[in-house]
Amino acid sequence: MDYFFSKKHKQKKTRYIVFTTDEADGEVKQIKLNNGLYKFLVVLFCVILGAMIGFGIYEARIYDFFAKQSIEHSRTIEDLSLEKARLEIENEELGNKVKLLSETLNSKVQAENALNEEREKMHIPSEFPLTGSAQAKETDTITAIADMLFEATGAVIQHPGQAQAIGDPIVVFTAEEGSTVVASGSGTVILVDEDVNYGNQVVIDHGNGYISYYLNEGTPKVKEGDEITQGDLIYVIGSENTTLGYQIKQDSAYINPMDLISISG
Repeated sequence: MDYFFSKKHKQKKTRYIVFTTDEADGEVKQIKLNNGLYKFLVVLFCVILGAMIGFGIYEARIYDFFAKQSIEHSRTIEDLSLEKARLEIENEELGNKVKLLSETLNSKVQAENALNEEREKMHIPSEFPLTGSAQAKETDTITAIADMLFEATGAVIQHPGQAQAIGDPIVVFTAEEGSTVVASGSGTVILVDEDVNYGNQVVIDHGNGYISYYLNEGTPKVKEGDEITQGDLIYVIGSENTTLGYQIKQDSAYINPMDLISISG
């Protein structure tokens, strides 16, 4: 009974929301709230306040996360920019090195080509085969032999008119004592032996289709198998060996040596 009596006589609380202004004649408005509505509004306010606080904390964390990400991205961009600058410098240096190496290589190739051309040129028997002055007579082997026999014996050798035409071209030099016979081109000595008409013969293969022949009564200064350079000594001209017979073969056929000297020499 006491319980029901106390519930029955429990006073209800009434709450008001008052709206007023600072003005002297301002109106005062009141909103009457019963206890249930008041509790609902309090709970709603707490929920909204909690949501705002939670959202603020979330926003702060999101901001902090993106701020850290932004800092890391800035550092990454800065590092990449520095790396790019370093690579550009290295690339420029490598480009300069490549350019220098290319120029050096081109210079070496040009020098090597020039040297090879010079070597090839030196292997062509185009130089004069004697040092000092000399008289030259262009003839053929048959006529040259006849002239030599006439000078030696005084006998005139008769031969058919066609014989001179079929003789191999030869240049007979009459040199001064003290001059030397030299290689007209670089090559390999392939033969040193006696010659029935001129005393001795030296044959040089120039390795390019050319073979030169040196015929003289002097003592050869080279031997078979020697590698010689254009201008190397072959004979020394003395009082007894002033005559030099000189011949050139090109691709197994004799040519006029003076034609090669006049063209390439």
